[in-house]
Amino acid sequence: MNQIQKKKRLVLDLDKTIWDCYDKNSQEIWAKQLVPPFSSNEDNSELTDDVGGICRLKQDFRLFITEVAKLNLKVCFLSIGARQFTPLRFQPSYIALQEFNLLKFFSGKNHLLYKTEKKIDFFNKNFLSLFVDDSDENLKSVNELEYIKTIDAKLINSWANVIPQVKNFLVSN
Repeated sequence: MNQIQKKKRLVLDLDKTIWDCYDKNSQEIWAKQLVPPFSSNEDNSELTDDVGGICRLKQDFRLFITEVAKLNLKVCFLSIGARQFTPLRFQPSYIALQEFNLLKFFSGKNHLLYKTEKKIDFFNKNFLSLFVDDSDENLKSVNELEYIKTIDAKLINSWANVIPQVKNFLVSN
């Protein structure tokens, strides 16, 4: 199967890519360290957990995901941040996606991995993937694969600026 015939998808990391999380002392934490239930602020861009932790969406992410949804592109999450032996529906990251009302945008095959798993193992040669992640290690691991294009989330200052990159990905071979 050549690349022109392959389906395309957008693969997003969660922690430090679409959101940042902090404990009550403003120290960076992973979403898996948050303690549900969550309450949200007025514009639903920030969640506060049961012990004062915060999960804050990155600038313009909601605009980005809404615009990408109009492009008829499968979007999925592939993130290391699962609590071991915890079903997906009880994972803080999954609950945060629900509370942010974002889960509906993730129509592809989603994976929330435990820290010993490798993201590269979850890519499929039958898809052309645009992979957005903040981890140099994860980006480097897929760099040589012709069926994966990457965006370094550390370089995103506004998700609105990523929309043209996604559109270009859709029209590329």
